Amino acid sequence: MKELLDSKYDAEKVEGLKRAIGFIAKGRDCSALFPSVVKNVAVQNMEVKRLVYDYLIYYANKEQELALLAVNTFQKELSDKNPEVRALAIKVMSSSRIPAIMPILLQGIKQSIRDDSILVRQAAVNSIIKCYQMNPENKPVYVDYIELGLKDSSPYVIGCVVNAFNKICPERLDLIHPHFRRLCYVLIDVDSWGQLAILDLLLSYDSFYKDNGTLFNSENTIDSDLRLLLDYVKPILQSYNIAVVLKIVTLFYYLAPRKEFNNVALTLLRFISKNYEQQYIILQNILTITRSMPDIYKYHIKYFFINNEDPYYIKDLKMKILMNLTDVHNSNTVYNEFYSYIRNEDPKLVVLTMEAISSITKKLPVLTEIFLRLLLSKITSKNDQVSAECIIVIRKLLKLYPEDNSNIIKYLAKILPNITVPKAKANLLWLIGQYCQSIIIFVPDILRTFAKQFTKEELQVKYQILNLAAKLASVDPQPKNLLLFEYVLKLARYDINYDLRDKARFYKALVLDQIRKFIPNEDKTQNKKNDDNNKINDDDKIKDTKEDNTASEAKDENKKEEEEEEKEKDKEESDLNTKPKEEEEKDEDEEDKIKLENDKDEISLDENSISMTSAPFSSSSTTETNVLNSKSLEELLSNLQKLLISNNISIVPNSSNINKGNKN
Repeated sequence: MKELLDSKYDAEKVEGLKRAIGFIAKGRDCSALFPSVVKNVAVQNMEVKRLVYDYLIYYANKEQELALLAVNTFQKELSDKNPEVRALAIKVMSSSRIPAIMPILLQGIKQSIRDDSILVRQAAVNSIIKCYQMNPENKPVYVDYIELGLKDSSPYVIGCVVNAFNKICPERLDLIHPHFRRLCYVLIDVDSWGQLAILDLLLSYDSFYKDNGTLFNSENTIDSDLRLLLDYVKPILQSYNIAVVLKIVTLFYYLAPRKEFNNVALTLLRFISKNYEQQYIILQNILTITRSMPDIYKYHIKYFFINNEDPYYIKDLKMKILMNLTDVHNSNTVYNEFYSYIRNEDPKLVVLTMEAISSITKKLPVLTEIFLRLLLSKITSKNDQVSAECIIVIRKLLKLYPEDNSNIIKYLAKILPNITVPKAKANLLWLIGQYCQSIIIFVPDILRTFAKQFTKEELQVKYQILNLAAKLASVDPQPKNLLLFEYVLKLARYDINYDLRDKARFYKALVLDQIRKFIPNEDKTQNKKNDDNNKINDDDKIKDTKEDNTASEAKDENKKEEEEEEKEKDKEESDLNTKPKEEEEKDEDEEDKIKLENDKDEISLDENSISMTSAPFSSSSTTETNVLNSKSLEELLSNLQKLLISNNISIVPNSSNINKGNKN
């Protein structure tokens, strides 16, 4: 390629440059050809010149030192007679991003922005943006150039000027005041990219003054400038550029009255049949509109029905739009459409439909019963994902439909053994536990079957089995249910998952132990009642046997009564004989006692008289020992008298007392 670039013939140079640019397009590095390409800058052939400029625009930033060699040539070409050359020269100088040539570049922009050629003026305005990115400190200079460019009368140049304004000084809305009406007039003649820039500028301009309250009068009439903008924007809705149409819809959404916006928003429907990329952008904007203003598309709901050929991201957006547009009036149409979606073979579409049903029923609880029947027909699907999602949605619907759900719960309990997806099984067990009071007869059997295969279940299913056992024990604390609950707690206590073990301990302390505190007393009372009942039953049996044997027992009782009467007579006779003997013995005993007492008194009196007349006084110590060593009553009395005498106590017996004793 070097030989071709160094050739004397323009055709060979063109061939060499085409090859180099082709390699660049494929991602190959052709920077080694930079010196050979720079030599051809001064060639007069326009085809060669265009290819050289394209190469320099790509590599001038990387090879700045070599690019400086061509600056003089670029500066000369700014005054060339050919406007295309002048435009290419200013374009290459701004693309090189060499700080050293910034003064030359600004001088060239100042010269080119007043050029007679539209092409040169466009290139000069676009160069302002590149200069601002390279050196933002010179912003006042760039703003002056933009202010000068806003006075341009060409619609092709004004679009580039507004684009530069939006990127460099969007806050300087004061520069737009003198040119607002002219921008509205020129808008229809500008190219699509220029229209986007102008619409963006006018939207920000009008939004600013709308917030200040200057676009609407006291009577809610629109300002004349805003009316001018809305009137000149409507014809552009027929553009084939979706970006322009969306920008106009956005402008009407924020600035126009509601009635005018309704008609503008409907123009988006003509793009729904375009390619999927355009559909995606249009549907996103329609989704935003339907969230706040669903009445606009409510009568055009069929535009958003899903086709089998649509990709998943299009189906998702259409389903969300259908959710926003559904109300009581079109519920039958939506139900019929969802009925076909539910029976579709695509599991993703079925799941999307079920999610949509869940959100619609939250908004319209009246439709809960209808959609619930529709979901029950799909719960036994062979696709695991579909059946799991169906049960999850049914669970949500039952929360919104709190009436008597016993029949639905019974049906779900019957199909529970056929469910194999762990997520669906866990949700079904939760439902049964939540509404176990309505099917309390079946819950112990269901729990018993799942307790047998507890160790083989997934973790989320184990959690729900444990919850079901706790709810059953709390609702119906019978001994059988408590034993079953205790069995499940033991299984969970030795599980691998520590969280499940902790939960089992928690349930044991919270539920089982608290119930056990009251169950023993109840058992005792029940046992007493049972014993009383057994006793009553035994008494009844005894009474029955007695009634059968009354005749024989009556005879035996008569005989026994006669025998008892004879025995009583004998006892009375024996008692009469024994009583006088006992009385005689008692009298004899009393006489003997009286004689003994008299004898003792006589002895004591004799001893006292003897001690007072003739008994010598002895020491107190000997008398005390004699008292202690006395063996009989007589000795004791005599020793006591001696002790008293030894202590100087005189006892003089009275004759009267003696006489009384003798008399006695």
